[in-house]
Amino acid sequence: MGTWGPGTFENDHALDWWGDLREGSPSLAREVLESVANAAPDADLDADDCCEALVAAEFVAAAVGRGIDRLPSEEAEAWLEEHGAALECLALARTAVEKIESRSELQELWDEGGRDEDWHANVAELRSRLAEAS
Repeated sequence: MGTWGPGTFENDHALDWWGDLREGSPSLAREVLESVANAAPDADLDADDCCEALVAAEFVAAAVGRGIDRLPSEEAEAWLEEHGAALECLALARTAVEKIESRSELQELWDEGGRDEDWHANVAELRSRLAEAS
């Protein structure tokens, strides 16, 4: 996976999945969030699934007015305007993000050489925006 920064949309897989979401159904966001949020406590959360869930969570946060500026493009904003109502899964997004940050393959990759403060700050900021939404 090509990664150029700790942000949710700063890797190839996240942008590829955003393309899949754009071309597919908004239900893809709910499906990936359910997969991560409902995983067993001892499940190995795959890095790619986690990237996808973080993207979905960003769209959920933006849909409730918490971070539209974090989306990768005006095209993403337009997609959200059309499909945002289908992203009513705030609790799933919160749970998925918490699991990803605390124990996932993605977290392990970012922390291989020690805790990656930039990645954790990015995820914590997303978690905070989701928590602020009601």
